[in-house]
Amino acid sequence: MSDSIVNFDNVEYNERHQDVLSVLADGRGTISLIADETGTTRPHIKAELQWLVHHDLVKDVADGVFEITASGRDMLD
Repeated sequence: MSDSIVNFDNVEYNERHQDVLSVLADGRGTISLIADETGTTRPHIKAELQWLVHHDLVKDVADGVFEITASGRDMLD
C-alpha cells in the first residue's frame, strides 16, 4: 500500500472502526493482530487505523503498535 495522501473528509465512523477500537480496548495491537481478531485483511486494517489516528481515536505508540486513546474509549461507550 502506498503512502499517498488520503482524504478522510468523506468517511464517517463506522462498524469497522468500532471493531478495531474494540480489539484495542483490550490492549495494544499491531495491524496483524487486529486483522486476525477482526477477520479483516491487513490493508483494510491499515486504512482503518489511518482514519482512527487522524481522528485521535488511536495513536501509534511504537513502530506499528497501536493503542486506543481516551477519545477512542469514549466512542465505545
